[in-house]
Amino acid sequence: MEHTETKTNITTDLAVERTELALERTHLAWIRTTFSIMTAGVAIDKGMAYIHEKRVAQDIALVKNAHFIGLFLTSFGTVLLLIETYQYVKRNKQLASIKQGKAPLFTPGLILAILVLILGVVLVQLMLSTG
Repeated sequence: MEHTETKTNITTDLAVERTELALERTHLAWIRTTFSIMTAGVAIDKGMAYIHEKRVAQDIALVKNAHFIGLFLTSFGTVLLLIETYQYVKRNKQLASIKQGKAPLFTPGLILAILVLILGVVLVQLMLSTG
């Protein structure tokens, strides 16, 4: 009977470990995706501003809605990462309770998410101040 119980514990522990690794991979994919969204927002804002300046010099008007599109994408990426990071921390705590342990306070993925969130907030502030 003890052999079966040990095998069950090992199987359960391995399942929890696989789930933790999948959670970390998913979180890193979200960081990559939201960072790409924020980068696209900045690129649209700055690229269209450059084109607008060139066209104004040639007396060809261009609507400047690209700034709002860029600002929206940068803000959207930042908010999306904030929501996903909250979900990541919540699920990490749930997994820790299954293992009857304590969730680590900072993981590499969480530190990276915090840095990208700070970058997103700074970018949004810069875009608002130059808009």
